[in-house]
Amino acid sequence: MKNTTAISSTLCTKTTSELQVLTTLAAIYSKLLDEEITPCKCRHLLHVQISGFMLFLFAAWNVGALVVGILWFATSLYSAKEAWNTPKTEA
Repeated sequence: MKNTTAISSTLCTKTTSELQVLTTLAAIYSKLLDEEITPCKCRHLLHVQISGFMLFLFAAWNVGALVVGILWFATSLYSAKEAWNTPKTEA
Protein backbone atom coordinates (compact mmCIF):
# COMPACT_ATOMS: atom_id res chain seq x y z
CA MET A 1 0.00 0.00 0.00
CA LYS A 2 1.39 3.38 -0.99
CA ASN A 3 1.64 6.17 1.52
CA THR A 4 -0.15 9.47 0.93
CA THR A 5 2.97 11.27 -0.29
CA ALA A 6 3.56 8.74 -3.04
CA ILE A 7 -0.11 8.83 -4.04
CA SER A 8 -0.12 12.63 -4.11
CA SER A 9 3.06 12.72 -6.16
CA THR A 10 1.64 10.17 -8.58
CA LEU A 11 -1.59 12.15 -8.96
CA CYS A 12 0.30 15.39 -9.54
CA THR A 13 2.48 13.97 -12.29
CA LYS A 14 -0.27 12.01 -14.01
CA THR A 15 -2.99 14.65 -14.05
CA THR A 16 -0.93 17.76 -14.69
CA SER A 17 1.21 16.36 -17.49
CA GLU A 18 -1.86 16.30 -19.73
CA LEU A 19 -3.26 19.72 -18.91
CA GLN A 20 -1.72 22.61 -20.79
CA VAL A 21 -4.08 25.07 -19.10
CA LEU A 22 -2.76 24.20 -15.65
CA THR A 23 0.81 24.64 -16.85
CA THR A 24 -0.03 28.04 -18.28
CA LEU A 25 -1.79 29.06 -15.07
CA ALA A 26 1.22 27.88 -13.05
CA ALA A 27 3.43 30.15 -15.16
CA ILE A 28 1.12 33.09 -14.41
CA TYR A 29 1.24 32.32 -10.68
CA SER A 30 5.03 32.07 -10.90
CA LYS A 31 5.25 35.56 -12.36
CA LEU A 32 2.80 37.01 -9.83
CA LEU A 33 4.41 35.43 -6.78
CA ASP A 34 8.05 35.65 -7.97
CA GLU A 35 8.48 32.01 -7.02
CA GLU A 36 8.67 28.73 -8.91
CA ILE A 37 5.12 27.34 -9.00
CA THR A 38 4.79 23.85 -10.37
CA PRO A 39 1.50 22.62 -11.84
CA CYS A 40 1.02 20.49 -8.72
CA LYS A 41 1.40 23.55 -6.47
CA CYS A 42 -0.94 25.43 -8.80
CA ARG A 43 -3.55 22.71 -8.34
CA HIS A 44 -3.27 23.09 -4.57
CA LEU A 45 -3.56 26.89 -4.81
CA LEU A 46 -6.71 26.54 -6.91
CA HIS A 47 -8.17 24.07 -4.41
CA VAL A 48 -7.62 26.52 -1.55
CA GLN A 49 -9.10 29.40 -3.54
CA ILE A 50 -12.20 27.44 -4.52
CA SER A 51 -12.79 26.18 -0.98
CA GLY A 52 -12.34 29.72 0.39
CA PHE A 53 -14.82 31.14 -2.09
CA MET A 54 -17.33 28.39 -1.34
CA LEU A 55 -17.00 29.16 2.36
CA PHE A 56 -18.91 32.40 1.79
CA LEU A 57 -21.74 30.50 0.13
CA PHE A 58 -21.80 27.90 2.91
CA ALA A 59 -21.93 30.68 5.53
CA ALA A 60 -25.15 32.00 4.00
CA TRP A 61 -26.79 28.58 3.92
CA ASN A 62 -26.84 27.13 7.44
CA VAL A 63 -24.57 26.27 10.36
CA GLY A 64 -24.03 22.65 9.36
CA ALA A 65 -22.92 23.64 5.86
CA LEU A 66 -20.67 26.30 7.38
CA VAL A 67 -18.92 23.68 9.51
CA VAL A 68 -18.42 21.48 6.43
CA GLY A 69 -17.05 24.49 4.54
CA ILE A 70 -14.62 25.33 7.33
CA LEU A 71 -13.41 21.73 7.43
CA TRP A 72 -12.99 21.70 3.64
CA PHE A 73 -11.03 24.96 3.74
CA ALA A 74 -8.84 23.74 6.60
CA THR A 75 -8.02 20.44 4.91
CA SER A 76 -7.23 22.16 1.61
CA LEU A 77 -4.89 24.57 3.42
CA TYR A 78 -3.19 21.70 5.21
CA SER A 79 -2.72 19.67 2.04
CA ALA A 80 -1.33 22.73 0.23
CA LYS A 81 1.10 23.36 3.09
CA GLU A 82 2.26 19.75 3.02
CA ALA A 83 2.70 19.81 -0.76
CA TRP A 84 4.60 23.08 -0.54
CA ASN A 85 7.02 21.78 2.10
CA THR A 86 7.80 18.40 0.58
CA PRO A 87 10.55 18.51 -2.02
CA LYS A 88 9.72 16.93 -5.34
CA THR A 89 11.65 13.71 -5.82
CA GLU A 90 12.85 12.88 -9.28
CA ALA A 91 12.08 9.34 -10.35
